[in-house]
Amino acid sequence: MTYHTLSWLYIMLLALAVQLFLPWWSVAIVSAAVGAWLGRKSLQAFLSGFAGIASLWLIASTYIHFSNEGILSGRIADMMGLPNAFFLILVTALCGGIVGGLSSLTGYLLMDLKSGSK
Repeated sequence: MTYHTLSWLYIMLLALAVQLFLPWWSVAIVSAAVGAWLGRKSLQAFLSGFAGIASLWLIASTYIHFSNEGILSGRIADMMGLPNAFFLILVTALCGGIVGGLSSLTGYLLMDLKSGSK
């Protein structure tokens, strides 16, 4: 298993566990820690964080959408001016992915700075 796949899975599973008890932004802490621990290159760290949190939030928002028959996500999509709930689910995953990717990249760069390998 490659470092990219391993860090993607660690980010997704640890963020799922942490989000059960802490606020939404706790995924950034998890992503930064895994990026610092398993990051090998800056692009790999960003993509692992992005994929881990985006896939987690995509699955979670899709589950919430289907569990209440789309009522909640449809109303939120209307309030945000989105055409339908599908776009809300994609925007949710994109926002989570950006948070996860940037925080994982930050963790990697802090460890890179600390090690002085540049």
